[in-house]
Amino acid sequence: MLIVHQLSFGFRHRQLFGTLSLTVATGELAHLSGPNGAGKSSFMAIVADLLAPVSGDVCCLPDAGSQLPGLWFASSVENTAAEH
Repeated sequence: MLIVHQLSFGFRHRQLFGTLSLTVATGELAHLSGPNGAGKSSFMAIVADLLAPVSGDVCCLPDAGSQLPGLWFASSVENTAAEH
């Protein structure tokens, strides 16, 4: 299961998206669409842990009965700065 919680991202003076939250269950399909420059690639880069969001978190939870732990793999710049 993929959980995105209050994710926001932008560059300097341009916010691409703010407070985006969604849940995609294992086996579900999700469609991401929008005009050029809307933030689709940036969103996917955050989910893939290649970019840090301005705020919010991304979590990947294993299926019920799995031996794997849950994984918070994208943390906001705010949260990262507060930890160090």
